[in-house]
Amino acid sequence: MTTILYLPIRLVLGVLTWSFAEYALHNWYGHLAKGRNRFSREHLKHHTNGQYFAPTWEKAIAASIALAIATPVTLWIAGPLIGLSYATAFAATYLAYEWFHRRCHTHAPKTRYGAWLRKHTCTITTLAPKRITA
Repeated sequence: MTTILYLPIRLVLGVLTWSFAEYALHNWYGHLAKGRNRFSREHLKHHTNGQYFAPTWEKAIAASIALAIATPVTLWIAGPLIGLSYATAFAATYLAYEWFHRRCHTHAPKTRYGAWLRKHTCTITTLAPKRITA
């Protein structure tokens, strides 16, 4: 029973870990590398053209490799329930981030909150319309 009670904590840790991983990838491996690795070149290309995204299959392969490495480690460290719930939260947050990020660049906001969110989360140029219909 105690294990179930800690489920929200493990889920939050997975979400927070993805948030840090995204920051680290974006800043250290994307910007500071200045085009010296494939990820950095793809990332800088996206900053140059907000409509460009690395192919989905490449992201799927990279995510699969990361999960194939991280899941056994978390299972070994924390056990099956904790390890799987953490890895699931990490992967789900990655998928949600990718969906939101692409949508932020390709769809106009429909509400004032959407416009605010876009302004504060998608700071690079986008080609999607900037209109608000609500």
